[in-house]
Amino acid sequence: MRGNMQMNKTYTTSQLKIHINELSNLIHAEIGDASCTNNDQCKALAMGNKACGGPQHYLAYSIKNTDVDKLLKLSEKHQQLSQKLNQLMGTVSDCAVVPKPVFVCLNNRCQKPD
Repeated sequence: MRGNMQMNKTYTTSQLKIHINELSNLIHAEIGDASCTNNDQCKALAMGNKACGGPQHYLAYSIKNTDVDKLLKLSEKHQQLSQKLNQLMGTVSDCAVVPKPVFVCLNNRCQKPD
């Protein structure tokens, strides 16, 4: 990612979108294939920020091969920048709470059960 964004600085929507996209790419790279051997390794990662608060969605990840601290810091930064973008754009939301899903280990990958 191109440098660290300072949260107290003013950014354009384009700059925020670029940084959010870069963070998404880093998060997906850190998650990798979310390989697992049991359900206890599968966790849900909050992503984005709805205008009314709370995450936009969740991604499955595995604690088996993931640097969890790094991943959580990337997710937190992603949520913060998404919130800034929502505020800058005056985004409105349906305010529906996105429930945190339970992911399971199916075919050696963390995913939603069918």
